[in-house]
Amino acid sequence: NALIASRTPIPVPRIHHVDVSRTVVETGFIVMDFMPGDSWRFLLHPQNKSTSPAEKQQIASRFGQATAQLHCITRSCTREPGAGVVHGLDALERVVSGADCLVTPERIEACRRIACSDPALIMHEESYCVGDGEMHLLCDEQGWQVSFLCDLEYQGYGDPCYDMAPLLCHPEPIW
Repeated sequence: NALIASRTPIPVPRIHHVDVSRTVVETGFIVMDFMPGDSWRFLLHPQNKSTSPAEKQQIASRFGQATAQLHCITRSCTREPGAGVVHGLDALERVVSGADCLVTPERIEACRRIACSDPALIMHEESYCVGDGEMHLLCDEQGWQVSFLCDLEYQGYGDPCYDMAPLLCHPEPIW
């Protein structure tokens, strides 16, 4: 949260306490400021009648602008070539291991070799990615604005193209 607050105009809630001990309740939790707004996914949903097509377009634009601001937070690449693709292949391999699937561990390994050797997958700079972060918006006198970003446990640095799959392939695409 501090990184986003210091490097972008995107509001983030102030964190008061983090407890991952599981002694108070059976899960980790964070106590943070309440911030108003609704999730971009809810606001853009085609069946949401509370936002007009013009508002949906403005919301998608604001979401895209905020995503671009996050992607402007960069650092030198610390990953091996193809790391993002390999991470996905590792997850796929865990799912298909021991199962009778068309996707075999041998095919996954062949994809892994390609991902690690393809020059297009060699990054020199990583961008901060949205990941599964929850961006919320609120309508004020100037229209729809990003009101806050939270749920950042799976955010981090990577190829900004990795952000495109969860954003564009979501049931409610942002454009």
